[in-house]
Amino acid sequence: MWLLTGPCLYLAAAVFAGGALWKVTGLARLPRHLRWELYPLPRRGREGSKYQQVDFAALPRHAHRMNEVAFMAEEILALKKVFAGRRDLWLGSWLLHAGLYLGIVFLGLVAAGAVAIFLGPAVPVPADWGVPRLLGRAASAVGLCSLLAGAAGTIYLVCLRLVDRGLRAMSDPVTFFNLGLLAALFGSGLWAWWSDPGCQAARGHLVSLFRGRPAAVESPGLAAALVVGGLFVAYLPFGRMFHAAAKYFFYHAVLWDDEPMRPGSRMEREIAARLGDPLTWAAPHIRSNQDWHAQLEGEADERTATNDK
Repeated sequence: MWLLTGPCLYLAAAVFAGGALWKVTGLARLPRHLRWELYPLPRRGREGSKYQQVDFAALPRHAHRMNEVAFMAEEILALKKVFAGRRDLWLGSWLLHAGLYLGIVFLGLVAAGAVAIFLGPAVPVPADWGVPRLLGRAASAVGLCSLLAGAAGTIYLVCLRLVDRGLRAMSDPVTFFNLGLLAALFGSGLWAWWSDPGCQAARGHLVSLFRGRPAAVESPGLAAALVVGGLFVAYLPFGRMFHAAAKYFFYHAVLWDDEPMRPGSRMEREIAARLGDPLTWAAPHIRSNQDWHAQLEGEADERTATNDK
């Protein structure tokens, strides 16, 4: 058990860091996507669209970044699009995501308490402050809310996908595996909280990890939570649950990108480089197995023939 709750946790953290870097780098290096340009755009502020101004191409461009932040906050914290599209799915999804977000806060509080203990001899703190004790109480309350919300949301989503015919048809084994892993994560967390409501054992084990000398975990609940948590962290960058990174690129590079293509710009060079890619899909208006150059030339020839008629 010492191996799973000690060295394996270091390995899980390394796998997560490497996997996250690999996934984000791969998304950033993908070819430029066809933009949607569906207005209004948050970055345009009140005007919503550049086309609402006369001679918009000659005007200086202003990006209202705080509008983007507000939009993303609504989507991340409230799942606004899911709420507008399907309320029954939103309830379980929001509870699940709230559990995960609160879980991050919980881990931060436990880590802060561990750091306070770890730096205690070097940073003198008045004894009556009881910083680790206060952080432990806050972590206990936040952790319980996180685990209850996450467990409720996971169970709700599993039941909904089993009962709803449409969701059941589109739910593959990977979907239920992910929900099962989340259920194990929140369930083992509740077991750990029940056996260590003040988070003293969790904080102490984290201190031993900081010192590079992980101690043996005596609590079965905490040991189970650490093992499942390590598996979850290592698996996260390689599964569908790492969709937050993809969402960033979807919004900023596809849905919200309306930068003009100027002569000699990076955008022009990137698009020109993709014109030699072959089209492997078929359609009545597509010359299959030919590149975009041939496709564009074919459209020009068709327009010329039509005009001659």
